[in-house]
Amino acid sequence: MEFRLCFYCSLLVFLNIIIFVHSFEIPFHAEFTRMKDALENIFTPSSPSNCIEGEQAVKLNNWLVREHNEYRKRHGIPPLEPDTNLMNGSIEWSKKLTSKGRMKHSSANGHYGENLFWTSRPGPSIPHQSTYDPVKSWYDEIQMYRGGFSKDTGHYTQVVWKNSRRVGCGICGNSRGTFVTCRYFPPGNYEGQFAENVPPPRSNHG
Repeated sequence: MEFRLCFYCSLLVFLNIIIFVHSFEIPFHAEFTRMKDALENIFTPSSPSNCIEGEQAVKLNNWLVREHNEYRKRHGIPPLEPDTNLMNGSIEWSKKLTSKGRMKHSSANGHYGENLFWTSRPGPSIPHQSTYDPVKSWYDEIQMYRGGFSKDTGHYTQVVWKNSRRVGCGICGNSRGTFVTCRYFPPGNYEGQFAENVPPPRSNHG
């Protein structure tokens, strides 16, 4: 059984805890008690984290960059370039999330944009289209996009934000799941700039 969470600053009270959660995806039906157990495991102190680092981290980051750019191409906007500093910062943040067993955005202070993702696959689990794909999960919010900022579409708009030029992603995990952080520079999701930075997809995706 696998659970997934994407986070983008929407407040929800659930199971007597307050968490910042964007969406909750369940690949197949499950009893409520099993769902409750899985959530409690995430939001309690967790075991030490293991991270994808070194050459493997660079290869994984490059793959995630290509995933971003496949979606950006649909909108006719410039591709993102991989950024080592953003990648290293994302690895460190994913490590912190894993060790604390909770999801929380870092204090970017306008220096970068940030998308977060969690899956219950023991980690660090390497994303793949046949297992889990955080970038696809973020982009799929396009179905709810109506223009401007929304807590329901903030991942999507950051993925395709035209003015963002670089991205770096990091993945860490343990027996309780895998955490993915991607950071973007310049950051997106600025009020008053959505029309020029989030163009609709081209009809032929070419």
